[in-house]
Amino acid sequence: MTCVSAPLPLLHVRVLELSGGYAGGLTGRLLRGYGAHVSRVDPGFGVSLTNDEYVYLHQGKHSADVADLEMLVNQADLIISDLQPLLLSRLGIDWHTQHLAHPQQVIVSVTPFGLTGPYADHEHTNAVAFALGGIMGLSGDATRTPLVTGGNQAYALAGISAFAAAVTAWLGCQRHQRGDVVDISGQECAAGMLEYYGPQASYTGISTVRMGNHTRATWGVYPCLDGYAGVFALERQVTPLFALLDDPELDHPRFREPLQRLLVENDEELSAKLYVYFADKSQEELRAISLATRVPIGTATTPGELLANTGLMERGAFDTVVVDGHAFTVPGRPFPGFGWVGAETSEDASEICPIHPSGADIGFPQLPLAGIRVIDLTMMWAGPYATLRMAEMGAEVIKVESPSAWDNIRTLIPQPGVAEPWNSAFYFNAYNRDKQSLTLDLAKPAGRELLLRLVAHSDVLIENYRADVLDKLGVGVEVLHAANPNLVVVSMAAFGKHGPDRNYVGFGPVIELMSGLASLSGYGDGEPFKTGISYGDPVAGIFAVAATALALLGAHTGIHVDLAQRETAMVLIGEAFLAAGRGEEPVHRGCRDARFAPQGCYPVDGDDQWLVISVRTDNEWLAFCDVLGLGDVNDLRHYNESERHLHHDDIDAAITAWSQTQDPQAAMDALQAVGVPAGRVLDVSAVLNDPQLVARGFWVELAHPEMHDYRQQGVVWPMADAHPEPRRHSPLFGEHNTLILQGLLGCSDDDLDQLRADAVIADRPINPGVG
Repeated sequence: MTCVSAPLPLLHVRVLELSGGYAGGLTGRLLRGYGAHVSRVDPGFGVSLTNDEYVYLHQGKHSADVADLEMLVNQADLIISDLQPLLLSRLGIDWHTQHLAHPQQVIVSVTPFGLTGPYADHEHTNAVAFALGGIMGLSGDATRTPLVTGGNQAYALAGISAFAAAVTAWLGCQRHQRGDVVDISGQECAAGMLEYYGPQASYTGISTVRMGNHTRATWGVYPCLDGYAGVFALERQVTPLFALLDDPELDHPRFREPLQRLLVENDEELSAKLYVYFADKSQEELRAISLATRVPIGTATTPGELLANTGLMERGAFDTVVVDGHAFTVPGRPFPGFGWVGAETSEDASEICPIHPSGADIGFPQLPLAGIRVIDLTMMWAGPYATLRMAEMGAEVIKVESPSAWDNIRTLIPQPGVAEPWNSAFYFNAYNRDKQSLTLDLAKPAGRELLLRLVAHSDVLIENYRADVLDKLGVGVEVLHAANPNLVVVSMAAFGKHGPDRNYVGFGPVIELMSGLASLSGYGDGEPFKTGISYGDPVAGIFAVAATALALLGAHTGIHVDLAQRETAMVLIGEAFLAAGRGEEPVHRGCRDARFAPQGCYPVDGDDQWLVISVRTDNEWLAFCDVLGLGDVNDLRHYNESERHLHHDDIDAAITAWSQTQDPQAAMDALQAVGVPAGRVLDVSAVLNDPQLVARGFWVELAHPEMHDYRQQGVVWPMADAHPEPRRHSPLFGEHNTLILQGLLGCSDDDLDQLRADAVIADRPINPGVG
């Protein structure tokens, strides 16, 4: 169906989707949902999608013939392509040449490794691409192979990034009268969201091993009475968690003191207590406990269970697709606030008009969000990840923290012996560069009054507080819009600000569990596995950027986007909801695949080094056998696809006998040279030296007054004309108080002195501790 209660921000935008894969298909699905007319051309390259993937991604699009490609390329306002350079050359296409001829077009390429560099034309499957992004190196148990996260996460992550980049670039085109070419690399998308593990490896040289479902006792997944559940408590939530356990031993310093609690013997003892606590409680009981205590507890939920969730239905999170005359429910819009075109709605292409009249003036290259001021009330990772991307795209981002309730990641990682650890945290620095820092205590009238004065001078306010916090502070959405009727407000509560589930508390791992994503991952023994990072956080952050751009595209005022992080994660696994609609339960395949055989994660030479290999066709299998030295007399060589699935264990043994003597990079290069998809599992150290990321200049160094130089992630959405690049280190605490309060809001010296005396502002946190 088409939702007509709100405008479609991409109405009349003509999109060409040149794609045969998952990433481009997901990008096009999301653009179409928000109103664009999408003409899809599949040139027939690569491995076909499954039927469920095809239905989820492509229902409702206009299917066009490759014979019309030249016309469609030249008529489109926005082009999405997931074809690698060699495949583009077969079609006679070069995106930079196209942009020179049509500078008002927005062109977004979304490929596994980008359009340039030594891997640009590498063969790939989702598993191979996932291995090379760095997330897989953190996922799974240390005693077993690294684990491929369920679904198509390498492709899906690239697809949602392309969607956010596309609508941001389209906004820039409307503001500055000039398009651009955006070169999205799925590998860079993943390498830029390695939580604190990636920055830690670069800054300290300490690499993190896979920790499976237990990062630590208070951050892990446990079996419960009827499945699995997890608790993910920050330091401020440890006290209410301990109250639940009602164990006098927990008053001992070995548990109460954060650093002592992390000692192996103490963490293991606390884990044992939590195993006992969870074991005799049902998932329903645990959810009720979480609601009552605000302790972040998530229960492992399947897509089938989510289809029956009345809260999701109430929020309008679902869409309908039709297969062979039968209706199925799948995730719909990733966030509300705008109209959404249902998948079953057909469009009349004749009604679509060009956005750009011929002969329109062409502007100069500018960053899409240049001139946009964003008030950033977010903390931890999801919100700061969003505002980092906005800052890269040119926005002026003012990060607002309270002197008594600062962003926890400033002090989350202990830094013994450092005088001002809140100004030298590698985790904070990784996701808060190019922003300004303003301290305001919003619990005090003077702080609220200054925030509202700042709102009057701003375009966007983004927050990821619990659902009720803004209202309790007296600066709810109605108050903000009274101060500035044109303000775009983006909220990012874990389960949304409205609906029956709004009071649940959750971070990224809770989102993975309760969105169905974790239910698709595991080694085959029934235990669902989360990724090695708080994956739900940056996923929500990417969608928050898209929501901001769509809101700024609209002419209407006073928009509030009530983004729920659970709903954004559900979008990544839409095909699993189709399977659930047929009554199918999630299947854990470890690193194997239902289509490709062999596919797996194999040990190579070196400490905890691994290689992912996928064989898609019989010809690839013969080429692989040549590399392995399996001659005509070896029975394995002559297996067809079905036989390879049947004898997968025997094949794995033969591959392991070869792989464990091989250098990981050399083995990957040898297989890619004969057209076999292969990728080494990059850990957080290897990712820093990966030839593709180095060749594309992904890693950068930014001087910081309180930190030594080290490699940091670069721009994840590179643009040919606007050329975004990191400009400045993350702000020191309260560094820009004077600049903003005096330069923008007109406060006097005496005003600032009084604000400091009243602890409304400060240049250091009040009573800082760990966490």
